[in-house]
Amino acid sequence: REDATVDEMIEHMQEVKDLLAEYGLDDVVVTICDIAPEYAKSSKLRAAVDVTMTNTFPFWEGIPISGAVDDLQEDLGWLISQVESRSKPFVLGETGWPSDGFIQGVGVASPENQLQYFVETFCQLEENGWPYYWFTGIDNAWRQEQDPNNTIEGNWGFLSI
Repeated sequence: REDATVDEMIEHMQEVKDLLAEYGLDDVVVTICDIAPEYAKSSKLRAAVDVTMTNTFPFWEGIPISGAVDDLQEDLGWLISQVESRSKPFVLGETGWPSDGFIQGVGVASPENQLQYFVETFCQLEENGWPYYWFTGIDNAWRQEQDPNNTIEGNWGFLSI
């Protein structure tokens, strides 16, 4: 996403590992969490991390809800089958589907699609034995205030407060 290069991310990760080692904590697992396309593009990134951890959202890729879980399975299955990833633990750092909002060119946000994605994803991830984090439990109204033109970002939770 161009916030940092792969080399910069690896350098920062190594700085953290070095700092931990200074305090006798060199057995602490350290990783870089990025979106699946970034991991897919870089064998160097896949090789550098202790754990493959990616955030993957078929919604943002414009995948229809009917194919979203198959797309997730394909992306993650490919990623963890790569030679650099095979012997490493895998964690799905974030996934989810919004319940409301609209942006051209992405998936369709609705409570029905959110529920379908949650149920199907839960079953698929459990079947694969892949740990995951759901994004997010509670809608974030502040995100709508932060960017009023993005009606999606505040609507990823199952609950509204």
